[in-house]
Amino acid sequence: MNQYLKKYSGPLLVGGFVVAGIASAAITAIPSVPNISNGDILQASDINDLSSSVVILDERTTQDCGAGNFLQGFDSVGVKICKNLSDELALLNPDQDGDGIDDSWETTNCSSTGGDCDPTADLDSDGATNLQEFIAGTNPNLADTDGGGEEDGSEISAGRNPLDSSDDVTGPDPLPSGITIAAPNNTILASVYDDNYIPISAPDGTTDPLVDVQGTLTTTGKTLSLAYEVTGSSVNLPAFSQTVTVAAANTEDGQSRDVTLSYPAQTLAVGTGTITATMVSETADLNAKKLDIDQNYQEANWLTLAEFTIALDGTNTAPVKLQAVPGIPDANFGDGEHDFLYMPVVAADGTTYLNNNLGAEYNDVHSANFNPTQQATTEDDHLAYGSLFQWGRPADGHELMSCTDGTTCTSKYGITSTLSSSLTPLNNLFITNGTSPYDWTTTDSDGSLRTAFWSKADGTGICPAGFRVPTEAELEATRVAENITNSASYL
Repeated sequence: MNQYLKKYSGPLLVGGFVVAGIASAAITAIPSVPNISNGDILQASDINDLSSSVVILDERTTQDCGAGNFLQGFDSVGVKICKNLSDELALLNPDQDGDGIDDSWETTNCSSTGGDCDPTADLDSDGATNLQEFIAGTNPNLADTDGGGEEDGSEISAGRNPLDSSDDVTGPDPLPSGITIAAPNNTILASVYDDNYIPISAPDGTTDPLVDVQGTLTTTGKTLSLAYEVTGSSVNLPAFSQTVTVAAANTEDGQSRDVTLSYPAQTLAVGTGTITATMVSETADLNAKKLDIDQNYQEANWLTLAEFTIALDGTNTAPVKLQAVPGIPDANFGDGEHDFLYMPVVAADGTTYLNNNLGAEYNDVHSANFNPTQQATTEDDHLAYGSLFQWGRPADGHELMSCTDGTTCTSKYGITSTLSSSLTPLNNLFITNGTSPYDWTTTDSDGSLRTAFWSKADGTGICPAGFRVPTEAELEATRVAENITNSASYL
């Protein structure tokens, strides 16, 4: 039995209509549609740009199903089967406004906004957008859908199940009066696999030197130093332990792991000091998912594997994250001269540093010695020397050095004794000055401008975004925490 299709205007179908009862026919009124046969499916792409006219397949030119309807076909005795277009569209495309959320879900859950959910809004202020709540199956009007004590947004961001109360991480017990803990830094694992990352903003598809680093948290774990201050009298600090499950999707081997952050009970005297906490993977090592450099190098795109909450005092808390990062590109990465890829390392005092000096050959993706996780093996390991910056000067090339051994290094672009009259010299020569105060420039005599420039942490200074040149006091604090007393203990 032949049939005809009613054309329509409006949203395209996600699915399609089955063409039933047709032996064969050529439809020329619809662009790019070939002969169709019994049982074929017309997709939305086949009936694109439809008007309100009728495509004739046989002699039944006068049959119609009325406004808003279309003829799907005929039954066994020739009675036409009419369908309502709006109903069928709802079945085939449940998201008519294209915002990623099914219309029926919006009607049910977003009555306060007229049945239309803004996918970026957060109705219950739990940290999860309406789109995230729809995907997760949670209630956008209830902050903690599973009732386990942790809000949906926190669970979703940490990779936990917001519909399972057993994996909720609730807040820690308040600390005793008289003690305050400083908010700690996050723990970072360098984990990356990438061979196409230059230029960093839009890789050109050519093969770059492979960076393959597996970030691992072992069952022995990592230590964190938590700075504290005790006032009044000594404090008996109770033990702390919190376990978070890392989702299998965030591991390289697809194995979910439990990670625990803890510190023991202890008595702390009046004054300041550090509490040693430990973060370990339970049962077996955690192998973090390997990331893509250009897609994940910005801090906002680092992968949070686990998020803990510790008490800072009797009222306040702070998050502690375990994050995977793909390496830290140099601030000028991609210019052909500063293509250095660093790895983050966390010192005993909790400070995160780049693993080598800026410009170290170990971190140069173009060097035969490229090995981004390698650090100096001896105090005169010239592959870890890196660049020789003149104080406060930009990375204009003057700092680039070529070293053949531990005692022989030359400036890549040469040397001049002509001082610069500005803080941005017109050349990339290394400037020497044999007269006190031995400065390379005749301006900024008090150094305030250069101090401010090297303090930048937004990527417009000499350091990558998120990093800055440390102060002398900060370096000394790290030296003490690491118990560095000589070159041997430094290595």
